[in-house]
Amino acid sequence: MPIKNSRFINSLVSIALLLFFSLLGTPHWGQADLPREGFPLGRPDLPEVRTVKELRPGLTHVHVERGMQGRVERPKFTFLSVQRDQAGRDQMRACLERAGYTVREKVETVPDSGLRYVLTAGEFDSIEELKLAAREIPCSVQIAELPGDNRPEGPVGPYVLDIVILDPKVYKGKVISSWSETVWRASPLELALKHNAVVAINGSWFEYSIDEIAGVPSGVSIVQGLWHHEPNTRARSIHIENHEDGGISLKISDQVPPIPELKWGEGKSTKLDGIDRMPKDNELVAMRESVFMESAYTHGKLPGHIALTLISEASTGVGYFIMATGDKRAILDNYKASGNPLKLDLSVPGRTGLNALYTAQPFIVDGHPVPQGHHDVTARTAMGADADGKIYLLVVHVDTPLWDSVGAGFSELTDVGLFLGLINFANLDGGPRSTSMVIEGKVVGAPNLKPYDETRRVADVVLVIDEENYR
Repeated sequence: MPIKNSRFINSLVSIALLLFFSLLGTPHWGQADLPREGFPLGRPDLPEVRTVKELRPGLTHVHVERGMQGRVERPKFTFLSVQRDQAGRDQMRACLERAGYTVREKVETVPDSGLRYVLTAGEFDSIEELKLAAREIPCSVQIAELPGDNRPEGPVGPYVLDIVILDPKVYKGKVISSWSETVWRASPLELALKHNAVVAINGSWFEYSIDEIAGVPSGVSIVQGLWHHEPNTRARSIHIENHEDGGISLKISDQVPPIPELKWGEGKSTKLDGIDRMPKDNELVAMRESVFMESAYTHGKLPGHIALTLISEASTGVGYFIMATGDKRAILDNYKASGNPLKLDLSVPGRTGLNALYTAQPFIVDGHPVPQGHHDVTARTAMGADADGKIYLLVVHVDTPLWDSVGAGFSELTDVGLFLGLINFANLDGGPRSTSMVIEGKVVGAPNLKPYDETRRVADVVLVIDEENYR
């Protein structure tokens, strides 16, 4: 009898362990504690697979593929032309028919406008195939999705997301912003390798060139408590702060720390107009020596209307060129005449762990979703935090020609943030030329996208760095 009981108990234990480990290995939820239902992207019936990997205690990577598996009917595409009168209709019909297409026509009544003629022609498996065919016809047409007879309504994707979830209560490390510190922009991969970061994503919006300085951020940029770029008129930014007790917080703020001042003499000071860029009309700007020496305005090419002097910044000892134009030139003239040293401190008082990145579009602020207008569906990068303080780094990939991923719009990302339980969530720089995530020294992306672009150069990045590698 004891032997039978022992076998019975052993069997129960084996079954329990089997169920336990099968749940751990289930790709649909796993260790990341995400909602079990599918992501709010595309049709609700799309198949979805999640792969969960613990990078470090308190640092988890979730790869999501939605609408890629199974037999999901892909949309087909057609030429579209909408004409307001019969003459236009006849002309477009004749053009398409001469090119060898059978024309489908629907007449619609538009309130206050009368009739309109909707012409479609052709059936193509992809937009790229349609675009190639459009080159062979002499008339101008639009692109439209061809409805399927048996296909449920709604986008079919597919969607590919990579999400890194950081729990500050468990993870031992820092979340910081970084940049190349030269005139030439750097890729997230380059900066991740330079800092030995576990994770990197591209940062905020930037200008391709402002007065010959490439990759200037479009707004606020603060790197570990030091100013890199001043705010623009839309000052809202993502604030990531590494606290002395080891905690990390994230919020979206329109509060700007004090703009640095250039000081000289007794009680004499003037706020800077710009940092790490060339001055515009009537401005006072400080630029790191490393940036200035690589700009196209150096080596004797500096315009004569710009006054210039070199100083050492107080908190770091880094060399800065102070440049002035217009009325602001008098500041440098007065300083030289006074014999007093110029002093500049670019640190944010009392906040050495502050990192700030400009966000052109917040999605959720203090638990309230922000209304979104129409925006293109493309690759996206975003960052946020939930009510427990967990920090989320997210990218949505795009590679439409291979059907690897179709990207997302702003309203879709807002829905994703609410789905994840985020109370602060905002957009970083997006589009296929900027969006990038690096994990453990490798750029991640849609699985069939080969080779994946590892050289996407951006103004700044967000890095997750282990405590032992932070310096």
